[in-house]
Amino acid sequence: HQIHEKHLYRGEFKTFEAYVKAKWGYSRQRAYQILDTRNSYRVFANAGLEMPNEATGRELAGLSTEEKDEVVNGVKRRVDKGAKLTAAEVRREAARVNPVKAELAKARKEKAEAKALAKSEKVRAKRLAQEAKQKAKEEKEAAELERKEAAAALKAAKGPMGKKEAAKALQEAQSEYDSAEGE
Repeated sequence: HQIHEKHLYRGEFKTFEAYVKAKWGYSRQRAYQILDTRNSYRVFANAGLEMPNEATGRELAGLSTEEKDEVVNGVKRRVDKGAKLTAAEVRREAARVNPVKAELAKARKEKAEAKALAKSEKVRAKRLAQEAKQKAKEEKEAAELERKEAAAALKAAKGPMGKKEAAKALQEAQSEYDSAEGE
């Protein structure tokens, strides 16, 4: 905490981000989460509560010091009446104290869900397009094979009647090939 606030990392590193990456292997965002969690532990301890996990403490992120105290005191009243100290309990109390933060969190969650849905739909559309392309290729190959077989049958046909049938089959195969190529 003091390393960050007093910029004690600057002796070796230009930025806090470079320090936490080299020293601890954390991203800047993760380091700030840990600092916030540490502060949350203090707020809970000052109210006589033991914060059960980091997720519970993260629910206080983005609140002012006064709001954090109000949220934790509200949660303490519920815990004293038998409620369990959980992230959900802290989230509910934080939403009561700061409804704007709750709405922002809800909007961020909905945005993330919409983004994930759009990505999965894009992947699905790409897969369907690949399947359609493969099917068209297979149909074209089948039509070409039929055309070749009809041509071979025409060549092998003997007599006027056989040649006419083979010519008709060749014409039908060419027509199928042309329509498959147009797709």
